[in-house]
Amino acid sequence: MSLLLEALKKAERAKEEAQRRARGESAPGPNDAAATEPAERKAVLTRDKLPDISPSLEIVSHDLPSAERAPLELTPEPAAAKESARLRPAASAAADAAASRASAKKVFEAKFRESNPRTPFHVTMGALGVLALGTVVYFWYQLRPAPSLANPQPAALASVPATAAPLAPSLGSAGAIPGLPAAAKSTPVAAIAEAPVRAATPPAAETPRLRAEPRREEPRLPTASVARAPAQVHPNVAAGYAAYVTGDFATARNEYQQALREEPGNRDALLGLAALEIRGGRYETAEALYLRVLQADPRDPQAQAALIALRSGRSDALASESRVKSLLAADPGAHALNFTLGNQLASQNRWAEAQQEYFRAYTAEPDNADFAYNLAVSLDHLRQPRQALDYYRRAITLGEKHGAGFDLGAARARAAQLGR
Repeated sequence: MSLLLEALKKAERAKEEAQRRARGESAPGPNDAAATEPAERKAVLTRDKLPDISPSLEIVSHDLPSAERAPLELTPEPAAAKESARLRPAASAAADAAASRASAKKVFEAKFRESNPRTPFHVTMGALGVLALGTVVYFWYQLRPAPSLANPQPAALASVPATAAPLAPSLGSAGAIPGLPAAAKSTPVAAIAEAPVRAATPPAAETPRLRAEPRREEPRLPTASVARAPAQVHPNVAAGYAAYVTGDFATARNEYQQALREEPGNRDALLGLAALEIRGGRYETAEALYLRVLQADPRDPQAQAALIALRSGRSDALASESRVKSLLAADPGAHALNFTLGNQLASQNRWAEAQQEYFRAYTAEPDNADFAYNLAVSLDHLRQPRQALDYYRRAITLGEKHGAGFDLGAARARAAQLGR
């Protein structure tokens, strides 16, 4: 815009100059001023050159320079010079206007200049990177492993170290049970739970778990067993269970052995002693004790569940699962088998089905800390933190009261994490 204004001013000055020339006037230029200045300096009169006015005071007019200047005579300019002088302002104005338009065009182009063509690519890649990072963080949080099952063994078993000794063949005194997987020779057993399950030991002051359902074909036996139930709670069995809960395993072993010396077929003493043998890593002896229980009652759910768990590492998982399901179909009230089936399903990462079996076992025996704990672990794996926290707390309370086959410290830590 400044260039355009300057061009307009120049055009205006050129127009005025042309008008003065047309009137016969000449504008004093800088050269004229410079030329007249020396002349004026030369015309200055000094004291010596002043005219003598002493004779008369009359002013002689002819002595003073005339006030009127002689008219200046303009030399005629050539026609070509006049034409160039006339066209020069117009050409200058046109050039200034073109320059103004060019500068305005540059400003306009600078405002609407196209952005970097790679900018959308960079923005897209940045967004994809942020999305990928968020996905990784989400899956890392969601796929954090929940605590492992502290009691993958059925309720009739205690813990087995991860490096289990190989099982020897079944003892000859205990005959094979029809329908159970055969024991393989010199094959290592799979790792089992870390701590005893409460149901692995005989109840302290409860009646023995003699089930009448498997004996429905013999009507007289259930009536007899129910009548004898209160009398069959051996004092040594109660003392052994109390010692087992407090962790005094040596005293518990002595009490169970004393009960077996007095009653060789005492079921609770056999189950409690088998749990101690498993804790000590003597799996072949524990298997023989379970087989003795099954000789008295081939469909005893706790002994069946314990044997299936012991032999699960040497038999096909699907075969073991099928065997447990068939036993449950024959005896739906055997909650120990529900627990065993839940462990079988959990080992295959079928947590939804395992959770249902753990829930059935816990519903049948709500005072069992291990049932509550494994139910909490299954809910934890299913990403149900509120329900899992509830059952973790129940398991901790029951474990403090009755003893547990899992690490109470680990359970408390996990409950604290979920409770945040």
